[in-house]
Amino acid sequence: MKTMQKKYAMLASNYLKGAEEGQAIAEYSVLVVLFVGTILMMVTLLSVFSDYGWRILNLIGSDFP
Repeated sequence: MKTMQKKYAMLASNYLKGAEEGQAIAEYSVLVVLFVGTILMMVTLLSVFSDYGWRILNLIGSDFP
């Protein structure tokens, strides 16, 4: 009887270990997606504002009186 309890305890611990590994992978993938999204947003804002800055500099440096 004790051998069956040990066997079931070992199976349960292996199942929980797999669940913890799955949770770690899920958390890692969520963080990677958030990081990539943040980088893309920053690059987009940089390109938009750099284009806008060049327009302002061209207006300031124009030859009109």
